[in-house]
Order: sequence, then structure tokens, then C-alpha cells
Amino acid sequence: AQMWMGWGLAPVALAGHSMGENTAACLAGVIGFDDCVRLVHLRGQLFDTLPAGGMLSVNLPADRLRPLLGDRLDLGVENAPELSVASGPVDALDELEGRLRAEGIDCQRIAIDIAAHSRMLDPILDRFRAFLQSIPLAEPQIPLTSNLTGAMMTPQQATSPDYWVDHLRHAVLFADCIGMVGAPNRILLEVGPGKALTALARQHPGVTANQVLSSLRHRDDAVPDDLHMFEVLGRLWALGADIDWGQVWGDAPRARVTLPGYAFQRARYFIAPGKAQASAPPQYLMRQGEVADWGWKPVWHPRAADTGIDVDHGLADADPQVWLMFMDDAGLGSRAAARLRAAGHTVIEVRPGDTFTRLSDTSYLLAPERGREGYELLLRDLAQRGQVPTRIAHLWMVTGGEDHRPGSSFLHRLQEQGFYALLFLAQALAEENLPRPLHMVVVTNGAARVRDESLHYPVKATIAGPARVIPRELPGVTVSTLDLALPDAPSGGLLGGRKARAAQGNAVKALTSQLLEELLAEPSGAIAALRGGRRYVRTVRPVPLPAP
Repeated sequence: AQMWMGWGLAPVALAGHSMGENTAACLAGVIGFDDCVRLVHLRGQLFDTLPAGGMLSVNLPADRLRPLLGDRLDLGVENAPELSVASGPVDALDELEGRLRAEGIDCQRIAIDIAAHSRMLDPILDRFRAFLQSIPLAEPQIPLTSNLTGAMMTPQQATSPDYWVDHLRHAVLFADCIGMVGAPNRILLEVGPGKALTALARQHPGVTANQVLSSLRHRDDAVPDDLHMFEVLGRLWALGADIDWGQVWGDAPRARVTLPGYAFQRARYFIAPGKAQASAPPQYLMRQGEVADWGWKPVWHPRAADTGIDVDHGLADADPQVWLMFMDDAGLGSRAAARLRAAGHTVIEVRPGDTFTRLSDTSYLLAPERGREGYELLLRDLAQRGQVPTRIAHLWMVTGGEDHRPGSSFLHRLQEQGFYALLFLAQALAEENLPRPLHMVVVTNGAARVRDESLHYPVKATIAGPARVIPRELPGVTVSTLDLALPDAPSGGLLGGRKARAAQGNAVKALTSQLLEELLAEPSGAIAALRGGRRYVRTVRPVPLPAP
């Protein structure tokens, strides 16, 4: 906490949870540092003298949990509007847990063998009070909340030993404390290990998720502590916090970074002449009379791509196309693009970045997290420059690793660059009204399950939504999907590693050829997968449903 304050983050208010309120009082100047350490130590010693108890977290508001507590349990904590904690003897908690689960109410034991904030603490309160009466208590220099009342702590409460005894004994009204400090213009920063208080604060209706941050990573997050710290520092700055950068960097040298120039948002109002398109007669689904005939099962069949050329020796025979390729981080798209350019095709590459930028005539950056804006700017710029794509290859869902931009997560990356990328791209296509027919191939890895194999990235499978809907809402646009498996990284010693690298290089070359066959195939709505050098297409076949 002192480090954050030294970096210029002066708190306008403090809020603690149970023992965390003692820490908040120490920061506010109510309790001296040494006295606070002794107080916490005494608290632990006194707890060791008590009989075993427990606490049960229940997904119920406090007013609904109280009538269920009986005469042996107490309300220990009100963590969130819909999350409360019961505290008391173990056998009474077992009985309450059984009743709650029978009624379908979620509940979970807290990993603690003390019935904190309950009547079981009564035997230790006098010794706790005696210690508090022996140390100086001062009025707070920084406003802080009260777990006991759920409001801001008054000077009279802060300097009263009886208040701190009642704070130990009675329920923690943490949800009300968050309501007191969670104004729309506030940033809530959790200072302590883990993200428990961050999760509780985000459940409060008066707090938005973006304004709550945690200082330290969760123990299961595989990220360096200093990297996480600076990610949080950057998010604090983005939320408007005033950072004392001189204290952050000290005497370390810093180099100026040149940012991309601003892309002027030109608007084109020319109405291009339309082209007559022959539409196929509508096909209507007919109702099956028997319920037993309503069943269908997805199946995978080996089937080669409908490509009329040899991509390894006759790629130049294919009709030249203008490709808009959303490039993957595994290098597969780069190899395919290089071969297409060598065969006379035009390839325009798009990669994720911090803002929309045209790097060259055939290279763009686009910020997926900014929504539809970047895709509209991309298609508008291409139309103005006469580089209207005739084929689109979306390879952002081919991932060689699980990296992500600072402050985000791999899950968010997959959502932004997968489902939402296709959704916003389709909206931009409709808005810009590019010439059609237009074919799009969406390439993934780990997004399809062929037969009994495991599904590595279920969130990638959400691309099936826009991939199936886009052709129905944009006449003249077809979308096919291709799921593939990247070759394993080489391993082994010097000799074995050389052979493994050679084998991997051959596998990548073969996979690139298969990808080109898919990209140059006749437009269709195929759902395909590459496994072990073979191509499979998913279809459905009828299966009888069992009798009810």
C-alpha cells in the first residue's frame, strides 16, 4: 500500500474486510504499525484457544439467510448483495449445508476452522478489549469504512476499544462498505494477495468491473509479479489515475517511442452501380411426421478439397485473386501468402495492433478490442485505394501460443479475434457493400472435434455462429471453415533436434499446401478439418431417436 501511495496514488478512502480493516486503520493512522502487528498476533493466539468451528458461504442475501440460521449460528459476513456467510459450530453448519443443498441453493465451506464473527468468540473478547485499552488509538487521517456499520467510520468509533471488540465479534458488512466507496468516478484497488476482494467488489451493482483492479496476481496465474504490477499500473493510468512516473522509473533511462500517425476517417459517398444476381429458388424444410425421424448426427467423411489445380507445381494456373488475410501468429498464413504472391496474387495482410494503421500498401494493423470501427476503416480504405478483396482468409484463430495483450487474457483474445472479429467484419462488409460474390475461409486450430479426439479450445468453436449466419444474411457471401493441427515443436539433442526440425519443416510445408488447396477451392459452406495429412468434411446423417 505504501508503494502505491509513493507512486502518487493517494487514497481518498480505505475499506478493509475483517482483519483487513485493522490494516486499513493502520494506514489511516488510527493504530500504530507495531501495535497493529501485535494486535493481529494476539488475534491469532486467542483464536487458537477456541473450540473448532467453521464458516459457510451461501449464495443468498443476508435477509434470506438469517431466518435459516437457527439459535446456534450467526451471520458472519455479508460479502455481496447475493452472497453471505454463516458462522458457528461444525455440526450446525453441516445441518444447514444439507438443508441448503436439498433446496438447490449453492453453498461452500470456507477453508477456516474458526467461527469468526460469531458468538463462539465471546470467551476471548475481554482479553482482546484489554489489549486495545492499553494502546493509543487516534482519529483517522484518511477516511475509511466500518465493517460493523457498513458506513464511514466516525472518529468516536475509531478511538473506541469497544468498537474494535464489536468489529471482531459481529458480522462484516463488506457489501455495504463497497457501496460507500464505489462511486462511478472511483478506482477500487485491492492491496493484498489474490483477487478475492476484487471478485466481491465486482458483484456490487454500483460498481463496474473495469474500475476494480488487484495489485498482486493470483497464485495460479503464470505471469511474473513485476509484469502483472506494471499491467495494473497501466490500467490505473488508463482509468485516469495520476501516476508519479518519476517515482516509478527512478533514474532508469527511457527511450521515446514513435506512435503511428492518425488515420483520417474519410467517407466515400459514391453509389456504385449494382449487378444483377440470379437467386436460387428458396428451399423450405418439411416437417417430419414421426418424432423418431427427427434425429440427426454429425459425422466426418474423408473428402479432398474441390481444387482444380496442383498447388505445389501449378499454383500460377489459378485465377489471380485479391486476398484479405488476417494473419496468424504461428507463421502459417505468412507461408501461404508468400506462395500466393509468387504466383501473381495480391495479398493484403492484417494483424492485431493497438490502433488502425496502414503500414504499407499491403499491410495493416487493426485493434480487435475496439469493435467494429477498425473493420469499417479497413474496408473503406481498401475500397478507396481500389484494392477490393475477392477472397478473405481469416487465420487469427490459428494460435501457436497463449499470449495476450497486457491487461487482457487469452480467453478475451480468442473472443475478440474470433467470434467478434467475424461479427464486426460481416457488419462492415454489409455497410461498405463490397462487390460479390465473395468467399471467406475461417481457419482455426483446436476448435473442432473429429470423432473421439479432445477439444482443446472450446471458445474457438464459437466462430461457427457467424460462419453459419453470415451467408444467410449477406447474399453472395459464402463462408467455409477449416480446423487444422499445427505440427509439434522440435525437441531432442543436437542430432535428434536436427532431424526433428527437418521433420517439422516438412510437416509445415505439407500443411501450407493443404491450406492453399482449401483457400483456392470452389466456394462453398464446407465444414472441414485436416488431421494426419487427410481432409475430413462434416455432414449430418439421420439417426432414429429412441422411444420416450
